[in-house]
Amino acid sequence: MGRLGFLKSMYLTFKQFFRKPVTVLYPEERIPDFSRYRGIHLLNMQKCKGCNLCGMACPNFAIKMVERLNPKTGKMSKYPEINMARCMFCGLCEDACPLDCLKLGGIYDFATDSFEELIFPPEKLAELWEQRFGTPALLESKSNE
Repeated sequence: MGRLGFLKSMYLTFKQFFRKPVTVLYPEERIPDFSRYRGIHLLNMQKCKGCNLCGMACPNFAIKMVERLNPKTGKMSKYPEINMARCMFCGLCEDACPLDCLKLGGIYDFATDSFEELIFPPEKLAELWEQRFGTPALLESKSNE
């Protein structure tokens, strides 16, 4: 009985020894993104009206509305600023947005050394939108009109 168990365990060990490894050398190699993965938030500032429904839907209070100058109107408008250290990436803010200007992208590598870099202002969220979708998300200045 003891030898049979030993032989079974050695068989499993040698079978596993000749398989291709499952591990990935992360910075050089990446696994493909999953289609429904919720990562960093993306913001389209051109569509955002500053309604704060995303901030009210956030259970961790990670979204704070901050004022920025809207070059189209020349007035101050409110846009979401997201604290990624508090966010649990539940997606409730994305569901609450009536204009679909706030989305959760598939970006997952945003490691940093300082806490302050985990607070994403609206401009940074808009840059991430442009990288992901290729459409302009930042407000255009009046000089370009």
